[in-house]
Amino acid sequence: MRSCVPGIVGLGQMGSAIAERLLGDGADLRVFDVNATAVAKLEKAGATACASVRELADSASLVLTCLPGPAISLAVAREAALAERVEILAELSTIGRDSIHEMNGILAAAGIELVDAPVSGGPLGARQGTLNLMLAGSSVASERVALICGPACGNVAHVGVEPGQAQLAKLVNNGISMTAFLVSSEVVAAAVGAGFPPEAVVAHLNDGRARNSGTLTKLPKYVLDRTFDVGATLESALKDQDLYLDEYRKAGLPEGVVAGTRELWAKTVQMLDPEGDAATIIRYFEHFTGTEVATGTRQEGKDRSGDAGWLGLADSAIAYTVLAATCEAAAVGLRGGIAPRTLLNVLNAGTARSYWTERVFNEQVLTRRFDTGTSIDEACNALRRYLKVAAKAGLPAGLVSRALYVLDDARTQIGADADVTAMIKRYERIVGTAFADVA
Repeated sequence: MRSCVPGIVGLGQMGSAIAERLLGDGADLRVFDVNATAVAKLEKAGATACASVRELADSASLVLTCLPGPAISLAVAREAALAERVEILAELSTIGRDSIHEMNGILAAAGIELVDAPVSGGPLGARQGTLNLMLAGSSVASERVALICGPACGNVAHVGVEPGQAQLAKLVNNGISMTAFLVSSEVVAAAVGAGFPPEAVVAHLNDGRARNSGTLTKLPKYVLDRTFDVGATLESALKDQDLYLDEYRKAGLPEGVVAGTRELWAKTVQMLDPEGDAATIIRYFEHFTGTEVATGTRQEGKDRSGDAGWLGLADSAIAYTVLAATCEAAAVGLRGGIAPRTLLNVLNAGTARSYWTERVFNEQVLTRRFDTGTSIDEACNALRRYLKVAAKAGLPAGLVSRALYVLDDARTQIGADADVTAMIKRYERIVGTAFADVA
């Protein structure tokens, strides 16, 4: 391969942030976007501006695309396929496996290698050099992409050799993390509506099984301080959920928790500003409780900060909802041929990390021990008790109610006395593969 000259097509928030980071590291970078202002800004920062995709692909041997949807990505691939210099095209967007397979056919016919390379972490992560980069493609091409994108990335995971597997890993990550954030928002809003100080609620949850990226990062950083700056809009988040659910249903899996996430998220889009930041989803739940989830919130006559029983139920509500979503997503990854430990490493490096992925899946699910000390029946009872106290705080049935439905189904299929983590067997039976170490 000739000396690698990179180019970026697509200079929206994410593409521009990646380009800025690469330029700051001294890259000889080509850029193109239909937005002339975005191109001019990066040209001023040292990039070489190109007038078209074809011109960029004729001067760059490695093309990175960061685009808003599958149709645009495919159109760019067709134009790049006509160029003479480009040898590798890396798709950094989340466009789903079907579109990646179609793109691979277009590029392969022109002798161009496709690397499936979605990123997560947002524009801020790109500027700070902490993006998570997932790669699927030949080892040589993937290593070249990892080397070029390295300055913007804090973690690089090689998911597999088949383009589409990295898309699947990204969708699995997002399916879990959006569910975790949604249920965490629902439960924290209920707790604050019941009179608990929000800071105390979040701290309690982070000390227990409910710990996830929503309670660790999104709620304290973007909700409690009311900055609402996660970096994605409410409406754009639905795209990834639709792509995930398409894979879920193709695997023949039953409607579950993440399907409930999609339904409830769509309701929030109807009630709130679709273009509002995803963190504003908390306002949907505040509408029912009448209490703002913000630092310093106190309700006179409702101080229940010493009621560990209420908070214990809140911990269970989030924990078992996230567990169910993680079991569902693990099955989707298995169906797509991603090795269990590889998938788990991707989840723990991304926004899907939780108490379950960091500890229990590593220590028990991979080793088939299933020994948390809580049965499926006990988990179902905890969710029922939580729903009763949440209703008193003004919350209608939401994602926790869907989680109870899923756990009740697992109770029937696996057994009431089975450990709650054994619910993953419900999904493993359908996809025909166990989430286990094979060594």
